[in-house]
Amino acid sequence: NNIDDYAFNSIGLPTDSSDYLQLADNFFCVLNTAPWIKWQSLAMWEEFHSSWDGIPGDDFDPYTEQLYDFDYQLLHILKALNQFIGLQLTTTDLSHFDLYIRPDKATASYIKAKLRLSKADLNAAEKRCDIDGFAYFSPSATVILKDPSINRFAEISGFYFYDTLRSPRLNKRLNFIERVERQICGTLAAMIMNPRRPALTLRETEKFLTQIKISGTGQDKTPRSKLESMFTEIMQGHEIDQKMQLQWDLADKSCEWTLSRQLGEVLGAELFQHIVHGDAARLEEDLKTIFQGDIWVMVEFLSPGKAVDVA
Repeated sequence: NNIDDYAFNSIGLPTDSSDYLQLADNFFCVLNTAPWIKWQSLAMWEEFHSSWDGIPGDDFDPYTEQLYDFDYQLLHILKALNQFIGLQLTTTDLSHFDLYIRPDKATASYIKAKLRLSKADLNAAEKRCDIDGFAYFSPSATVILKDPSINRFAEISGFYFYDTLRSPRLNKRLNFIERVERQICGTLAAMIMNPRRPALTLRETEKFLTQIKISGTGQDKTPRSKLESMFTEIMQGHEIDQKMQLQWDLADKSCEWTLSRQLGEVLGAELFQHIVHGDAARLEEDLKTIFQGDIWVMVEFLSPGKAVDVA
C-alpha cells in the first residue's frame, strides 16, 4: 500500500488508472496517496500522540490534542500552495482564519453567536462535518474541523484563497454559483497537494440528480432537464450565458448545498486534469487565473475537443 519506490516510478501503471500497480497475478500495490502526504500525515499523527500514555491504539488524547498546533499546520500548507500557485499573498493575508477542532457545546455556542448563525445553520454545519470531516464558513474563514488530515487542510486552503481573493464581492451567505466556485478552488488545491486524491465523477453527480426532488418555478416545468443540460454544457466547455440564474426549488434545502459541492468537485477535478496535461510553461499562470477568476473564467478552460473523461 503506497510504496514510495513504485509511486516515484510510474512505469507499468495501467493507462486507465493511476490508483494501483499490478505487480503479479492477483498482487497489486495501491497508489492513492502522494508519498509526502503519507509521511507528513504520519508525522502529524506521531506528534499528536507523542505524550499519550493511554491504551495502545486509543486515538483519544485530550492532552496532546490541546498542544498540537493545527493552526500552524494549516498556515504551513497555505504558504506552500500560495507559493506554488503564485498568488503572491502575504503571511498576514494568510493568517485571517479561525480554526476549531472538535468544538464542545460551549465553543459551538460561541461560534453560533460570533457568526450570527441560526440553529439550522449550525445543524447543517454539523452534518457537513459528519460527511466531509469539516465545515467552512465564508467569508469569515471560520473552520470547524472534526477529523484533521492533510487532504482536508489542503481543501480548506483552497476555500480560504477563494475568500481572500474575492472578499470585497462575497455575500454574507454564498449563493449557489459562489459555492460552486469555492468548491472548485478547494478541489484544485487538494489535488495540487495530492494528485492521487479520489475525486467525484460526473456520473456520480448525475446519479444524485435523479434522487432529489425538484419543483419548477414560474412557467418552467422541466427544471431537472434544464439542470442536467447545464451540467452537460459546462463539462463540455460550452459557453454559458453569464446572466444565467439557476431557477429551481429543492424540496430538501440541504440538497442544494450537496449539489453545489458535487458540481464544484467535478469541475475542479476536470480543471486539474486540463491544467496538468496542458502546457507546462503556463501551469502557474493558468492556476493563478483560475483561482482569481469566477466560474465563467474557470469553464473557459474546458474548451470543446479538449475534455478529459473524469469518469
